Formats: sequence, C-alpha cells, structure tokens
Amino acid sequence: MVDNLLPSSTGEVEHLRAQVAALQEQLSRWQNLIETANVLVVDLNADGTIRYLNLAAEQVFQITRDGWAGRSLLSFLAAEDRARAQQVFLEAIQARAPSLMFQCRVQSPQIGEFHGLWTVSLRYDDAGNYSGAAATAYDVGPIEQARREAEASRAMLQLVIDSLLQAIFWKDRDSRYLGANRRLLEDAGIADLADIIGKADTDMPWVEQAPLYWADDLAVMEHGPKLNIEEPWTRADGTQIWLRTNKLPLVRDGEVIGVLAMYDV
Repeated sequence: MVDNLLPSSTGEVEHLRAQVAALQEQLSRWQNLIETANVLVVDLNADGTIRYLNLAAEQVFQITRDGWAGRSLLSFLAAEDRARAQQVFLEAIQARAPSLMFQCRVQSPQIGEFHGLWTVSLRYDDAGNYSGAAATAYDVGPIEQARREAEASRAMLQLVIDSLLQAIFWKDRDSRYLGANRRLLEDAGIADLADIIGKADTDMPWVEQAPLYWADDLAVMEHGPKLNIEEPWTRADGTQIWLRTNKLPLVRDGEVIGVLAMYDV
C-alpha cells in the first residue's frame, strides 16, 4: 500500500523535487518580503498571544525573537488604548467579521509613541470558532502630527478673528455659513460655532433680510467686491439696526467658492 504512494519513476521523483524547490523558493520570497517590510506584521493565537512578529514589529516593540512567544499583543499597546482595542476585537469576533481596522498606539522605548493603523484578518475553524488573526500596522504618526498641527493652526486663526471688534463670516456658493467669529455668533444669539455651520440667512434671526443678503452674495460672487454697503439687520433680540458691510469673493485656486464678509454698526 505504501509502495503505491511512492513515485514510480526517476522522472516523477525529479518532477516532485522541482515542485518542492519551487515552493521553497516562493516561500523564501514571501518570508523575505514580510521580514523586510516597513510595516508591522503580527500573527496571533486565538487567546491573543503572539505567534509571529516580523523584524519591523520587533524593533517597535523592542523585543528579541526569543522574547515575544506567548506574550499578549495587548501588553505592547498604550495603556489608554488597550480596553478599546480589546472591545473592537471582541465585537468583530462575535459578529464573525472577516476583518477589522482600527487605530491604536504602541509605546515604543526606541521610537516613542507609534501611531498604528491596524488592519486585521480574523481566522475561524470549520465550526466557525475564532482561531487566530494576522495583522499589519502602518505608521500614521506623521499624519496624526499634521492633523494636530492643522487643528492648532485653525484654533489660532479662530482666536485671532474672535478677538476682532468687527463681525466676520464666510459662506459657500449657496450662501450657507462656513464659519464666523465670536462677534457674529453673539449678535445671532448662537452659543457654538458648530450651530451656524451649514445654515442660511433664512435660518437666522434676520430672516426678513435674507433675500437682500442673498442678492448681495450673488452679485459679489459674479462681479466682485461690494464695499461699504449700508443695509438693515435684525438682531437676535428682535431689534433692527443698520450695518456697514464689506463683501469679497472667497477664492480658492482661482475659483470663487463663496463670500467673505465683515460688518460693523
């Protein structure tokens, strides 16, 4: 019976050897690709312990090849992110999801805080039970840094325009508010900037003047600035006053995308 399973000729033996050699070469290429990749590659057992780390992961985790076997991946994550990461995993497993993606930090003694965007493929056995996972993580730290810097820049710009005595606001081409300073919000009786974004003049206390303002906005977008406009305006308390307003086209990359305006009493 065993003899029937063996190759029957030298040609078949050589053919099998060639197939094995080809598979070994292919496996070697994949191993080399994974080991030299600049992304973290992690393979996990069903209990969350590590089966494999590539070189990039070892460097970030600051652990040798002999030291990661049996360690939990959670132990390498930033303490503030562990509970959330575990919850995301459990929810995906309970839903029998094939994969999941989340952002989580690793506290690395070598590089400091590693902001990883994790993509995880979940494995299940024939009975549908979770049996492990393979994960990759890209360093999105520079993106996070750029986001923080952009937020700081926006906050500073908002602080500057909030400090001005004039009211300032800007709208899109549909004459809906994109932003404003604190003076306009106070005049409108609005507490939070987010509450004015996307609104039109028909949603504001000065609804009666909305057609007039819309006509001005349209003229500015089509023909250019209108300066020292004198126009009526209704405050949040219902009182009506006259404003002196300047309106300019809001231009980005040579295209008019809305209106920038400022007024004073």
